[in-house]
This record gives sequence, structure tokens and C-alpha cells, in this order.
Amino acid sequence: MADIKKPHNGMEEIKWFVGFLIFFVIAWWIGGGTLREVASPYITPPVPVGGGSATQRTTPTPKAPQSGSFSGDLKAVEEKSGASSLKGLLDLSVNNYGSAVSPAEEYITLQLSDSAPSRVLLSGMTLNSEASGRTATIGKGAYLPQQGTVNPEELVYLEPGGVAYVVTGRSPLGYSLRVNKCIGYFEQFQNFTPSLPVVCPLPKTEPLPPPPNSLSDACLEHINSMRRCRIEPQPPVELGEECIRFIRDSFTYPKCVAAHKSDTDFYKNEWHLYLSRDLTLWKSTREVITLRDAAGKVVDTVTY
Repeated sequence: MADIKKPHNGMEEIKWFVGFLIFFVIAWWIGGGTLREVASPYITPPVPVGGGSATQRTTPTPKAPQSGSFSGDLKAVEEKSGASSLKGLLDLSVNNYGSAVSPAEEYITLQLSDSAPSRVLLSGMTLNSEASGRTATIGKGAYLPQQGTVNPEELVYLEPGGVAYVVTGRSPLGYSLRVNKCIGYFEQFQNFTPSLPVVCPLPKTEPLPPPPNSLSDACLEHINSMRRCRIEPQPPVELGEECIRFIRDSFTYPKCVAAHKSDTDFYKNEWHLYLSRDLTLWKSTREVITLRDAAGKVVDTVTY
């Protein structure tokens, strides 16, 4: 007797599908369902815009600025490059606090402590405005300025206890210079800020021409009344030709240098340095000025 084929039963396939669906739902529920955490595409999860758990990263709270300062965190400036071995020995101070109206009037002061173990090289050090980003480098200077000639410029060293004025503008003489006993003669016809010290020997203390000479009493009295560090282009004619010639020839910067450059106190521990800028460098307020040595390490910082 021939086999009779059973009719196709779709119910069996539906049963298998439903069973598979139930198994998937149970597995999904056991795995956490919609509460399961989805892996983030970031190596470090981003900080939520609002709210957040105790484990999320937070933005550091900025430090409160010091009174009158721009950044209020001077240590941050030092930490950028590290402190120099000169820190605490070479001090930076600001004159006029950025209120100078021209580069010729704007200057800062560098003071080297008496306790410094040796002289300090200033050439190559930089001054930087943290507010504007402007930077200037201290250059060379004339150790012994001479008139009527090109002055060779040398590396600038500051001795212990010394002071250097660093002017933003250009030098009235065209170069930076070290102060000496005779330098006050330059103050007569030039405008220096800060002023050069007027410490030349008094004319009445300078040697007179050996006798016999024909300098009159009136001539000697006039010399006794003359001020230090000043030339007299036009002495009174009544003093006589010889007296006038002697005054014109004797009381000048070159003659002062020739007579006193071997004195132990001829050179002063003071420099006037010029950055030769045509515009001011420092802001009038909210400024941070940093002095760095030639290696870029912080020597001193001042804020106002």
C-alpha cells in the first residue's frame, strides 16, 4: 500500500520561532536590558554638560589673584621654566609702574645683592611681559665711554651690590654705558632718564698749572666757584686769555678721564642699559614682568 504524505504543518515553524524569541528576551533581560552601560568611544569619558557623578573629572578652580596683580599666580611663571640660581640675589623692580609716556622715560631697575658670591652677566638676559607677550634682550655696553670715537661694546657684568637701569628707549649717546667718576659731564647737554650721577671732582680741587703762571686772582676765584661736571664754553672775557684757555682745556670729560681713570673709585657699580625700542613695553596696569637668565630660567618676577 502506497505511503500517504502528511500535509505541511506551519504550526511547527511558528512554535520554533516563538521559542527562539522567548529565549532571546530572557537572555536580554538577564544581561541588564536597557540599564546596561554602553561602552564609550572615548578613551576617557567626556565630562557631562550638567550634573555628574562623584567619579567624573572636574575643571580646576582658578586661584584668586593677589591684590593688584594681573595673574595673581607668580609661581606659575616660575614653574614654566624653573627658577634660576640667581633667584633671591638679583632683584627686579619697576619704576613709574608702566606710566611712562615715552620709551625714553620707561625703565626697570636690577639690583644685585651684596651677598652675591660673584659678578653676574646681564647680557643675554631677557625681560618678558606676561600680559602682552613682548620680550626684550639685554645687550652689551661701553665699559669706558669715549667722546669723538666709536665705542666698542662689551658684555655687561654687574658686581655685587651694583645696580643697572634698563631703559626701553634709545640712549642719548647711542650706546649703553657704565657709570664712572666723570660721566656727569654728559648730563649737561643730554637728557638721561634716570639721570646720570653728577660726581665729578670739583674744579677747585683739580691741579693748577705749575708756577710760574699768570692766572689772576680773579681767575682763581672763578675756578673756585665753578660747579662740578660742567664745561664753560664762554668764560667771562675779563678773566683774561690765559685763564679762559685753561678753563676750556682743563674741565672737560676727556681731561677728567685722563686725570682720574686710575683712581680706585673711578668706576661706579652702576650701568645704564638701553633696549633701543621705539614704543613702550610695559602695560600701565595688570602687568607681570619676568626677568629670565640666558638659559631661560626665572630670576625674578614683579606684578602691578
